[in-house]
Amino acid sequence: MASARTVSLLVTTLGSISAGAIRTYEGQTNTTRDGLEVVPELIELMARSISLHAHASEAELEQVNAYLKRLVRRYGTMRHAIEALGDRRRRHRQVSQAKVQSWAEVMGVVGMRVESAMRRHPPVLIAVTRYVSANGSELRHRLESYLAWLDGPLPDMTDDELAGLGANVDKANASGASNHGGGTTPRQTGAGGLDIHSPDADAVFCEWFALKHLSEPLQHPSLPQEITSHIEQLDAAQDPYQNAVAAVVRLDFDKADALLNDMRKRFNDPQIDALRAERYYFGRDYDAAVEAYRLTREQIGATPDGSIGLAMSLLHAHKGSYEQRVSEAINLLTEARRAHEHGSSGWAQVGAMLAFARLHQPAGDRDSNVRICIELFEESLGVIKRETDAQWWADVHLHLGTAWQGLPTGNRQENLQRAITCFTRAGEIWTRENDSERWAAVQNNLGHAWERLPGGVREVNLRRAIDYFQAALSVHDERTSPTGWATLQNNLGNAWVQFGVGETSEHIRRAIDCHSAALRVWSTLDKRNEWAATQNNLGNAWALLPAEGPERERNLRRSISCYKSALEVRTRGTSPHDWASTQNNLGSALLLLREGDVSSTVREAIACFERALEVRTRGASPLEWAKTQCNLGNAWIRLVGPGHNKRTSLTSACEYYRAALEIITHEAHPHQHGYVYSRLQSAKSDLASA
Repeated sequence: MASARTVSLLVTTLGSISAGAIRTYEGQTNTTRDGLEVVPELIELMARSISLHAHASEAELEQVNAYLKRLVRRYGTMRHAIEALGDRRRRHRQVSQAKVQSWAEVMGVVGMRVESAMRRHPPVLIAVTRYVSANGSELRHRLESYLAWLDGPLPDMTDDELAGLGANVDKANASGASNHGGGTTPRQTGAGGLDIHSPDADAVFCEWFALKHLSEPLQHPSLPQEITSHIEQLDAAQDPYQNAVAAVVRLDFDKADALLNDMRKRFNDPQIDALRAERYYFGRDYDAAVEAYRLTREQIGATPDGSIGLAMSLLHAHKGSYEQRVSEAINLLTEARRAHEHGSSGWAQVGAMLAFARLHQPAGDRDSNVRICIELFEESLGVIKRETDAQWWADVHLHLGTAWQGLPTGNRQENLQRAITCFTRAGEIWTRENDSERWAAVQNNLGHAWERLPGGVREVNLRRAIDYFQAALSVHDERTSPTGWATLQNNLGNAWVQFGVGETSEHIRRAIDCHSAALRVWSTLDKRNEWAATQNNLGNAWALLPAEGPERERNLRRSISCYKSALEVRTRGTSPHDWASTQNNLGSALLLLREGDVSSTVREAIACFERALEVRTRGASPLEWAKTQCNLGNAWIRLVGPGHNKRTSLTSACEYYRAALEIITHEAHPHQHGYVYSRLQSAKSDLASA
């Protein structure tokens, strides 16, 4: 390492850079500039070492550099400016909170203890060591020259001169000559220009970017209370960009569009297009957001914030291949995560977003993908703490619960219990009183988990699921929240269709009513994927509705019609797992028909099951694979009669049932195990007497 004395002197000098030194170096005072040559270099050293990105662009570094100067002018010295950043009194979206806090700790010690303090903070150590090595033996002299200037005689200044200094400073700040973000128009403040990095805007963006993207896209992120004052100041500012930021965050899109359109005519700054991309994202126009983020990327290059925005828009967009969109989103988030220091809050947050993207990945091994998601979420929770980041802590637990719930392998009971624990933790932060939207999301997820829980008393689990779904519905109504309301109607229908206590027919008719209500909304909103999912579920309800004779056949025909409607949207290319699920359900309904050409119908059912197994492999989706194996066993039992060998059909059925029981064990799936086992015993008995 470089000389400990030189390093200690460098840290002391850097912390003592003063507002007067900056003003004097920039020619705003009559004091001599001799000894100040090192000042801009040290400010640049600090800007580079606290930059959010390891390889920040010159435009990004200029933003941090200019912001540091403003803070030094406000707080008097660099050390006090760094303390303000470290305490979160000031924030900037291009500044790493973890790196700032490292510098604050290093500047808080004196003498030879500086070296040991830096060893605990490698980024600071590396930055200082490189700077000392690059500047050689002359560095110590230059640092001492600055300290000599600092200790030099004070100029004699009259009151008029002091007043004139203030006027010069204000004028210099107002004209702001830095070329911002790669644009061609100099940044200006006041009514005549744009102040894109006011402290209030920086604070709002810092919180906004940290919260918005992991949230469900239909939910507006809950900003901390202290940020609302910044939004109010932005709204009241005499600057259209700041006004537009406030409008976008408040979801006032009419006002935001008017401001953005006016600024585009008057200014040539790519940050306007960047803000327009955010407006599209929050307005749920994800395809337009993708185009706007791409345009900004072309103008100012790739930035972590831009990569995150583009990635999350791709996940929710409609144009193009879903698989390609998810793949690009994963690559963008991986790139953004690498730009953050390992173990920093930014690294943890982007890691959670990356897990969210991988959770939606249709390609590859499903079990492997979900396990990677769980690992990423848990890594993030190693950094994100409830005490300091409650909103993120809750969000990550919500999605970690979803991952455990969707894990296709392992002990199903244990996986779902972990999911319930995660959802319950999220619910400790989001209550009905402080965040009813997210509280309802937690209730919905708890409903899903209890509905699927294999252990315990089945009817008790389903009753809990129904209660959770109905609790969530108390927050949503069809008029003000049609999407949330329809989603919950669909989920409630799925729970009612399985509920076996009391009059089964009544429960299933309730399910049909729920799904029909949801379909009404999906048709109105042109939500094709949601419409297809509900058609699939409505098919399940019609197939299970108790009836006899011709009425039973009519119900099954309705069921088959629903499944075929769903398959018009659910294709293997766009949504392979959903396609396979509906193919399996269609085969099951066909198998229940008793009229017409039974042999032909059974063969059609077998074809459906075999198509489902193209996606439902034992390795990727073992439980779904096993259920389809059982269905094939049911089909082969029915494939008897003229032209079919009974022993061959029964032998095939037994083989399929045995395969299913390799996964559907008594320990893991007690309810389903009993059914498959009894089917196997019946087939073996028939085979013995054939």
